[in-house]
Formats: sequence, C-alpha cells, structure tokens
Amino acid sequence: MYNFDLAQEIIGQHGSPCFVLSLDEIERNFLSLSSALPNVKFYYAVKANPDKNILQKLGSLGCYFDVSTNREVEKVLEQGIPCGHCIHTHPIKHDAEIEFALEKGLKYFTVDNMYELEKFVAYKDRVKLSVRISVDNSDCRINLSEKFGCSVEEALLIIQSAKKLGLTVSCLSFHVGSQCTNPEKYIEALKSCREVEQKAREYGTCITTIDIGGGFPVAYTEDPIDIKSFCSVIANYIKEEFSDMEIIAEPGRFIVASAMTLFTTVKGKSNRNSKLWYFVDDSIYQSFSGIVFDHCDFPMYCRNEGALRPSQIAGSSCDSYDVIKKDIELPELEIGEILMFKQMGAYCSASSSHFNGYSPTQIVIEENFK
Repeated sequence: MYNFDLAQEIIGQHGSPCFVLSLDEIERNFLSLSSALPNVKFYYAVKANPDKNILQKLGSLGCYFDVSTNREVEKVLEQGIPCGHCIHTHPIKHDAEIEFALEKGLKYFTVDNMYELEKFVAYKDRVKLSVRISVDNSDCRINLSEKFGCSVEEALLIIQSAKKLGLTVSCLSFHVGSQCTNPEKYIEALKSCREVEQKAREYGTCITTIDIGGGFPVAYTEDPIDIKSFCSVIANYIKEEFSDMEIIAEPGRFIVASAMTLFTTVKGKSNRNSKLWYFVDDSIYQSFSGIVFDHCDFPMYCRNEGALRPSQIAGSSCDSYDVIKKDIELPELEIGEILMFKQMGAYCSASSSHFNGYSPTQIVIEENFK
C-alpha cells in the first residue's frame, strides 16, 4: 500500500487529483490469470482501460487485444501491436466501422443477428465471424446478455444463413456477465457452445474457436478472490471437453482494476445535519463513474486518526447526486488532506468526462517513483 508521504510527493509533482498506475501489477494480474487458465489465449478488453502504457505492457507479455471501436483499433495499432493480434467484438457496427477495421488489417468480427450478418456479405472473402450466444447472467453484478447475444436456435439459423451467403463462421462467443461469482456459469455456456458446434457440423460449418468472454471477478471492499481456485473448474472442463478447440477470453477488469490508485484532496468541508461533509477534487463524472455504472464501493484510506464522526464524501461537481461515500464514519479530516482510493484501474478513467468543466484525472506511472 502507498504511504501518504509518497502520495504527497506525487501530488506535489503532478497536482491533485492523480491516478498512479502500477505496470508491475498489470503484469502480475496477467500472469496469474494465465496460470489459472493455462489453455486459454487472452485478448485484453481495451475498453476497460485504454491507457497506452497498459497496452504496451500487455503487448510485451504476449497478450492479444479485444477492440470494439475505431479509436480502440487505432490506440492498439499506435503501440506497434500487429492487427493480427486483435479481434473486433462489438456485435453492432456501422458499415464504415467495418470498412475502417478491414483497412487497418483486422479480419475477425462478431455478430448476433441476421441484420448484422448481412453487412458482411460485401466482405465475405476478407472476414471470419464469431456468433455471440446469450447465456444466463444471474450470478453476475451486471447483465451483459440482455443487450447482446442470441439464443442457441438463433445462432444455428445465423450459421446456416452464413453458409448460404458464403461467409465463414469459425467462432462462438459468450459473456457470463461482469463480476461473475459462479464459475459454473462458464460451464453452462460452454455446454451451449458445444451443442451449437455439433449441429453446425451438420451444415458443413467447422467451429474452431470458443470465446469465453470476461467476467472474472475482482474484490473491492470484499475479501480477496483466489483466481486460481475460481478458475479451476473452468480450466479442468476446458482440458477435458474442449481439447479440440482454441479457447480465447476477453479479460478487462481483472487485469487492470487493482493496478491504479487514486490520490484526491479534500478541497472543502461543511457540517450539514450533524454530519461532516468533505468535498474532494474528483467526482462521479470523472474517476468515480464506477459507483454509478458498476456499483463499485472503492476502498478508501485517510491518514488522520482519532474519534470517528458521521461523515459523507462528496465529489467536486455542482450536481447534488455527486456523492462518493454515504453514511460512513471517519476521523475529522482537514482541508488539504489527501485521501487514497484503491482498485480504480477498471473503467474509472475510461468513462471519465469533462462535465462541469473538469478534466479527466491524469495518470502517472508508479515505477517512476521507485
């Protein structure tokens, strides 16, 4: 854990608020997931955190990349990463987005409906397709099968139609949902994929790859998660039942969540209804967007000690909804005091905005301070 003397040094050099990114932690997370799922090739979900230093580090470790937009394609290629190391996973795309990705050299795309399939007819000799299947997301924090994915029956119709249209379907994909707590959901989804794969053979379509998506869980204020233990049932099932397939995955949050820490400063305080309110120089429209979108409770640390008092932590914007911590107890804090928030590498900076005239929080590299 960072000490507050170092926090003061970093803020003194770079100002507040400030993210500190640990590239060593990125490497540890990638290697631990690789060890937990030894027969899986990983495509990092760039949307989780597109910082160029993260992309460079993961590229150097042999990681591949999951991209979904033109800018994500550009950011990966700008780091000197070959286009052959990317898959395009957004199920819905403009024709112009398809053409852009093809011009850059990508050839693997995702579909989940007939309308999308038809967009690729003009490019049938240049693309390979993955059909995304909707699976049960009941054991996750955020359902990612409500908006995307098709049923097993629809997947088979898409595969049949692709064959008739001269399109190549070589992959089946799914996503068990963000922050999945039950590894058996991967097994259920893999069984659905096997059902589709076996029937697809009857149509003359050979499925060679299964994409198991992301969803690997990260602890915030809860007890730490043993990823080796969590993934053991998945790894064993893949080894026993899918040795004939290439298995890929799209981890995002697991790789980056623990790799960034936020230092923010108390810019003001007030006593409201018998509670001390502290206003920091960051907000839910900047680094704390995960409170809204991902239901995260980021662990917070302060330097002060003393008697605890009912408190609230509010963000810097003029919006009254912008409250970061409600109904907590803290020792009394002073204006100018630094607060530290952990586990802020996933989606926090990626979804930050310029609301109310503030800018997204800067990122500095931890290793530069060693």
